[in-house]
Amino acid sequence: MEGEKEANYLEGDWNGCSNRDDVVKETILLSLQMSNPAVRPMVPLFDDKEFAEATSYQAFIARLEEFFDTEPPVGGLGTTLFGTLRAPILASPNSLQGQWDYIARNWASILPDDLAQKLTLVGDMLREEERMRGWGPPEAHVLTFGKGQDLSDLYPEYERYSRDEDWMSNVVLVAKSTYVWLDQLSKQYGRNIHRLDQIPDEELEKLSRWGVTGLWLIGVWERSQASRRIKQIRGNPEALASAYSLWDYIIADELGGEEAYQDLARRAWEKGIRLASDMVPNHVGIDSKWVHEHPDWFIQLDYPPYPNYQFTGENLSTNPGVGIYIEDGYWESRDAAVTFKRVDFGSGQERHIYHGNDGTHMPWNDTAQLNYLNPEVREAVIQTILHVARKFPIIRFDAAMTLAKKHFQRLWYPQPGHGGDIPSRAERGMTR
Repeated sequence: MEGEKEANYLEGDWNGCSNRDDVVKETILLSLQMSNPAVRPMVPLFDDKEFAEATSYQAFIARLEEFFDTEPPVGGLGTTLFGTLRAPILASPNSLQGQWDYIARNWASILPDDLAQKLTLVGDMLREEERMRGWGPPEAHVLTFGKGQDLSDLYPEYERYSRDEDWMSNVVLVAKSTYVWLDQLSKQYGRNIHRLDQIPDEELEKLSRWGVTGLWLIGVWERSQASRRIKQIRGNPEALASAYSLWDYIIADELGGEEAYQDLARRAWEKGIRLASDMVPNHVGIDSKWVHEHPDWFIQLDYPPYPNYQFTGENLSTNPGVGIYIEDGYWESRDAAVTFKRVDFGSGQERHIYHGNDGTHMPWNDTAQLNYLNPEVREAVIQTILHVARKFPIIRFDAAMTLAKKHFQRLWYPQPGHGGDIPSRAERGMTR
């Protein structure tokens, strides 16, 4: 009965391709992979031991190779079919990347379009795996930049901003990490200075005498408590949340809130000093207002991008209806996962949301990456920028690469052949 089923299968076809031909191709590929040292760690997935014991497939492959040795060579390459298929393995026996490079260099003229596209995707995925992350090698190369080969290589980059030449080009800006500065002022003046409205006029007058016309207050917005908790669990009990992992764009309560800010802004302006602030268009905190209220605004999957991801650590959410978990590798200092898990306890829905990432180092594990393909996100960020601009005449954009379309695509939806910056994103690439 089983033999009859096999015979019937071999006589059939799938999408116009003979099943018999397909079995021959798969058998050839199996034989080649069993002789490929670069895939040895993966042999348990396709080990041919039982197949070889139960069939004469190895003798079949030997006869098949003898047959193709008498046939004309593969067009344009001058080698037999089996010689052509073995060439990448012989050229780079211990490296899949090396074998891919060989195929890309030597087989372009013979590959059908659909297979060439798959090859491009595989190359992007290999670059994700091979790319060095973390601290790079000591040699630093001087970069040179030029225009694309034609206009289709360029994205429109309009200069749509006011120059404000009467003051902007002459700004003298001093940066202050707000909490650190307030602590320093407390020690300097011998009293508690923890709110913005407690900053002494003497300090503002001193800055004005020095010629300072802009005061950049780093970390005035309400921060995500998950960021602080991650640092505490990791062994830093006195840590603050990151200034760039935000709950919302409101002045932090610990700094006196809106009332204290308005007081400082008025007094600074009387001294000729404009206040400056950060705005982060790329991401928000993993326990932010937007993650709770608009979880669909973020780049995400319904499942972990890598099957070995585990999320068994502490729930970092301040919302009792939502669970926020970073991947266990962070707690154990063995991995830097690209996603975290958000669970809706009411519906049971799980989302695996990507951490903020600029592709140069590792993910920022206390952040959630906004998805600019969503028009609601674009509008929400525009309105947030306007909100910040109404308060602060000077804005410094942190992780501003998402303000350039080409960089957002490069990182999150890379064009075929240009992936590799952020792990797992190459297979979700898009053309322009």
